[in-house]
Amino acid sequence: MKINFSEVLNQGNEYRPFASQYLHYSCISVDDFDAKSKFSPVFLKEVGYGIKVGGEIKFNLTKYTQKNIRSLIKLLDIYLPNFSLVNTNQIFNSEEINCVVVKKQTAELECGDDIDSWTFGIISNGKRPEFIFKLIDSIIKQKIIHSEVILCGHLDKESEEEIKKRKIKFTYYEMSEFDSLGWITRKKNIVMENAIYPNVMVLHDRFILHDSWHESMKRYGNTFEVLACRNENGEGKRITDWVYIRNVFSKTKNHSVNYELLRPYLLDRRDWSRSSMISGGVTIIKKNCWSTVKWDERRFWIEQEDTLLSNLQQLKGIVPRYYSGAVVISLIKKGESIRPLQYSPGSNGIGVINFIRDSLSVFIKRNKTLRKIIYKDI
Repeated sequence: MKINFSEVLNQGNEYRPFASQYLHYSCISVDDFDAKSKFSPVFLKEVGYGIKVGGEIKFNLTKYTQKNIRSLIKLLDIYLPNFSLVNTNQIFNSEEINCVVVKKQTAELECGDDIDSWTFGIISNGKRPEFIFKLIDSIIKQKIIHSEVILCGHLDKESEEEIKKRKIKFTYYEMSEFDSLGWITRKKNIVMENAIYPNVMVLHDRFILHDSWHESMKRYGNTFEVLACRNENGEGKRITDWVYIRNVFSKTKNHSVNYELLRPYLLDRRDWSRSSMISGGVTIIKKNCWSTVKWDERRFWIEQEDTLLSNLQQLKGIVPRYYSGAVVISLIKKGESIRPLQYSPGSNGIGVINFIRDSLSVFIKRNKTLRKIIYKDI
C-alpha cells in the first residue's frame, strides 16, 4: 500500500485510515513525508497501527543526506518505539539516502484489549451523590459487554448501598486525605492501579455519558493511547476538553507563574499540537500508557497536573488525541469561557491575532473587576 503524506495532511488529528484494519498490512510505502509538520506524530502512529508484526514501513525520500535525515530518525525513535531500522548501513554509511525502512517488532495493543472492555473511574469528594447515580446509570445504559465502575474518594454508606443495587461491578476506595487541597492525582492513580480492563475512562463526578458514547467509541476504534472526547454543557455547547497551551514550560515547571493568567485555547477537532493537552475532567487512557506516565502525586487540583501529564506523555512518545464523536455532558456550568483557536494545518501556534487577544486577556485578568465580569467561571 502507498500513502502520500501531503495528500492526507489536511485530515490532521482526524486521520484514522486503519481504525478497522489494525495489523492488516505487510508493507506501507510513504511518499513526501514532512518531519517538520505538526501532524507528523499523528501520521506515524496511525500508519504504525496498520502494519502487521514483522511488516515494514518504507519512507521514500528525495535528496536526503545524513545531516537532514536526523529529524526523521528522531521522530521514529520517539513515536514508533516498537519498530526498528532495517537499512541501517545505508542510512549511516551513504552520502545520499533514498529511503528509510523500519520493521515492526511488537504489537501496540496487549492481548485481550478490545473496545468492549472498560473500566470507568469516578473521582469524587462525596458532596454530589445524585450526580454519581446519574453517571453510573449512564454507564449502565451503554450495555458494554465487560465493564466495571471504580469510585475513589468519599461516599456515605447510604449512597454506597444505593449504587450496589445497580447491575454493574462496583468497587469503592475510600480516599479523603488532603481533600481540602483536592488530591485528585492520587485518586486517579488509585483507579488506574486497580482497573481490571485495559481501556479506562477517568471522570470527575460532574459528568454523564451520552447515550451513544460507546457506539461512537466503537466507530473510532480501539487503536489509541490517550484520548479526549467532546465535553458539552446541558445546551449542547462544547466546553473545555482538548486545548492548546501557549506556554507549556510556565504551566508545568515555573511555579512562580500565576497559572490563571496562562489560560488555554480550545483546539479544533482537526487540530493537534505538541503543546496540546487533555482537560482533566475526562480522560480516556490505556492502562499500559498510564504505566509509562502516571499522574504526578506531588500536585493537587488546579496545579496544572493534567497539563504536566500530557506534556510528559508526549516526551515519552505517547500521542494524545481528540475524538468529537464520543460525547460526555457536564451537569454543572464550567469551562464555557475558553476561547477557540482558529484551525490552520500549517500553523503551530496562536498567531498574531490570538496573541493580541491573549495579551489583552492577561490585562483583564490582572484587574479584579474586569476579571469577575468577563471570566465568570474562574
